Amino acid sequence: MSRPTPVLPDSGLLGARPLGSEALAGILRSAALVVAVSGGADSVALLHSVVHLRKWLGAEKPYGIVAAHFNHGIRGAEADADEAFVSGLCASLGVRFEAGRADVPAEAARTGESLEMAARRLRRAFLGRVAAESGAAAVATGHTLDDQAELFFIRLKRGSSSRGLGGMAPVSPWPGMPGLSAARPFLATRHAALCGWLRAQGLQWREDSTNAGDSADRNKIRHGLVPAAVAAFGPSFLDTLGRTMES
Repeated sequence: MSRPTPVLPDSGLLGARPLGSEALAGILRSAALVVAVSGGADSVALLHSVVHLRKWLGAEKPYGIVAAHFNHGIRGAEADADEAFVSGLCASLGVRFEAGRADVPAEAARTGESLEMAARRLRRAFLGRVAAESGAAAVATGHTLDDQAELFFIRLKRGSSSRGLGGMAPVSPWPGMPGLSAARPFLATRHAALCGWLRAQGLQWREDSTNAGDSADRNKIRHGLVPAAVAAFGPSFLDTLGRTMES
C-alpha cells in the first residue's frame, strides 16, 4: 500500500528537482540540516515542510534536523515568548532545538552598525556555530518570493550590479564556512501562500511586532512599494520579477 503524499505549501518540494535545483533536492531529502526558525510563518512552514517530507521518505525522529532560534534581545518578553513557542514546536515535532541569544542593540551601539546589520551578523554567526557543532551540511531559511522582491528594491535604491540585483539563490555557499551551504526552498513561494497553508493545516505561528512599523527601508518597501507594484502591474508581477532576478 502506497503512503499518502504529504500536503506541502509548495508541491515543487516533492519533485526530483525542487524548484529546478538538484542540489536543493539532496539537501531537503537527506542532508544533515539546520533549519533557522524565528517563529514567524515562513520559518514555521519551512520546519513543518521538511519534517513532513522526511517522514514521507521514511526518516525517523529527529529526522536529521536541528531547529535553531536566535533571540536578538530587542523585543523583551515578546522575544522570549517567540523562543518558548519555537521550543514547544520542536518538542511536538520531535526535532532537536538549539537557542542562541545576544544583546543586538548593545552590539550595534558598540560597532556603529544598524540594528538590522548587527542582528544579521550575529544571527548568521550563531547559525554557523550550530551547523558546525551538529555536523550539518546546510542551513535552511524560510526566505520567500516576497523577500526576494524586497531585496531587489533595497539594492536598487542603494545601487547594485546585475549580480546583486539577482538576489538570493536556492543554494549558495555559507559565508566564511567552506563546505556549508545556505538552502532557501521557498524563493518561488509567496508569503501569503505559506500563511494560507498554515491556516489550512491548523498550525500556529508568531508575528513580530517590529514588522508593523515603517522606520526601516525593508518595511517601507514591504508595506508600500511592493503592494503598489502588484496593484499597478497585476498579481503575477512578483513571479515575473523572480524569474528576472534568476536570469
